[in-house]
Amino acid sequence: MNAQALQRFIRATYKDPALPRVYCLGDSWFQLPLKPVDLHKQLRGLFAGDAIFANNAVPGRTTAELKQQFPALTQHLGALEIDVLLVSMGGNDIAGHELAEYLKRPDEPQNRGPYTAPLPAIVESHVRLATFHSAMNTLEEDFQRVIDIRDKFRRPCKVVLHSYAYPMPNGRRATRLGGIFKAGPWLKPHLVAAGLKTLADKKALMRWLVDEFHARLERLAQRNSEVFLVDSRRAVQDSEWSDEIHPTDAGYERIARDYWQPVLMRVFAGL
Repeated sequence: MNAQALQRFIRATYKDPALPRVYCLGDSWFQLPLKPVDLHKQLRGLFAGDAIFANNAVPGRTTAELKQQFPALTQHLGALEIDVLLVSMGGNDIAGHELAEYLKRPDEPQNRGPYTAPLPAIVESHVRLATFHSAMNTLEEDFQRVIDIRDKFRRPCKVVLHSYAYPMPNGRRATRLGGIFKAGPWLKPHLVAAGLKTLADKKALMRWLVDEFHARLERLAQRNSEVFLVDSRRAVQDSEWSDEIHPTDAGYERIARDYWQPVLMRVFAGL
């Protein structure tokens, strides 16, 4: 969060000291480059006049990069008297170059790690199960570190986590400014390299990965107090993707209105 944004937030808290103070920590779902609509902007609009939002989000952040913000989070939670911490983290750890680490071709050997129960055939054939499980362990530990920072430096603060919507691995790139800015694709090239041919199979495999990620978030919410989870896995329709991993304006509007707003209303009511 740059100095100007921080000062705007502080001025807003002086103007309306009784309003809930919300701190967004995350990735492109909270700050989508060169687009007027993202999840943070949607939430800020829905709760205009009812909450004050600070946004510490950078597009493309992996969890390793986001951890560099932990010192700032440690300082901001207490000094700014944050009431609600929204965390968008982990999406870039199961997409892009990271995704390639978890995938394999069917003829490559499999190490199932701790997975003992039968899994869908497509998962058995194309996911390096032990590698993926180890990565999810690390990701879960990193989320726990965020919660531990909350516990130590701003115990009354409530934490809201979220799962990402099932993505659309069709190879569509993100384009802005008439094609001057381009990013992606993040998913299809790695899935094709692993031998997946149809869009249906690519979507099925990504759904399994997102479900595993969601299960880790559920575990965190269950074992930590005042941690809430927004389940937006099924929030975005196939026609509501602007690229492989970012919804259209309509998709973000649906996620914010139908999935985040009810959770945040409950969280705000408990302050």
